Amino acid sequence: MMIEYKNISKKYDGQEILKDVSFAVKKGDIFVLVGPSGSGKTTLLKMFNRLIEPTKGQILLNDKPIKEYNLRKLREKTGYVLQTASLFPNLTVGENITIVLEQEGVDRKERRKKQEELLKSVGLDPKLYCDRMPSELSGGEQQRVGIIRALAADPEVVLMDEPFSALDPVVRKQLQDLLINLHEQFNKTVMFVTHDMQEAIRLGNTIGVLHKGVLEQVGKPREILRHPATKFVQEFFAGNRINQKLDLETLLKSELGVDPRFYPKVDTLVRYHVDSVEDLIKDCSNHPDTLFVAETRFGEFLIEPKRVWNFFLKWVAGHD
Repeated sequence: MMIEYKNISKKYDGQEILKDVSFAVKKGDIFVLVGPSGSGKTTLLKMFNRLIEPTKGQILLNDKPIKEYNLRKLREKTGYVLQTASLFPNLTVGENITIVLEQEGVDRKERRKKQEELLKSVGLDPKLYCDRMPSELSGGEQQRVGIIRALAADPEVVLMDEPFSALDPVVRKQLQDLLINLHEQFNKTVMFVTHDMQEAIRLGNTIGVLHKGVLEQVGKPREILRHPATKFVQEFFAGNRINQKLDLETLLKSELGVDPRFYPKVDTLVRYHVDSVEDLIKDCSNHPDTLFVAETRFGEFLIEPKRVWNFFLKWVAGHD
């Protein structure tokens, strides 16, 4: 495991905020901490780069206690994205992106190259945005810049503390998609905090559910939806009817995907955007040879109709 939290507890003025919390984060995963406000999510996140120290327990990075790292070196290994982008108002967008690289002595030409590369990666034209001031950007644009600033110094770990919660639903969905794409591109280990169950299910490879300082459950999104470990987890996710509409984007590749490299394409192919089980079954009935699923977070892959029916039967068996 790349990151390990071992028996973490935290007290403030005699009150226990975190109670014997343990979990591990695999290299390259998006690990999402989800729970109501005040459950201890942000406290756990801030412990990683030692903005907050635990009362008990320890945190390991690559099998080494973080207390044994030089504090500056530890923070250089860590990118941080807050709820608001917190860009420096007196610096241009480009200067904001590579401020850490400037502090590390990277020359101006290389910094400019990095600025342009990262802006392109989030769909912002460097010619239009590099020399703008933060005040000239929308909230969504500022947060895009905040994300790539966290990536600029090539950190091992990126910490994200409710980075999309202040944005409207449309922009929030766009930035969730962006994070998925950036994660596939840069393969960083991400610890992500949210109180939004839908967001946790959509983004997380693994989810940790916190409630009043207690880690109620850790698992894959599908495991938590199908087999909640406690009454709180069951009620927390049922509140938004998440378990009534499984996230098909999360399930399809593992349940139905066929590697196109080893599967001969046939004449009957359908471009399909995953929206619902019902649409999937309907398309399978209309095109009984092979479906060609496209435009999902996984890119393009093939599925066989018989796998759709098996998946459908399993899905129905687990739902009212």
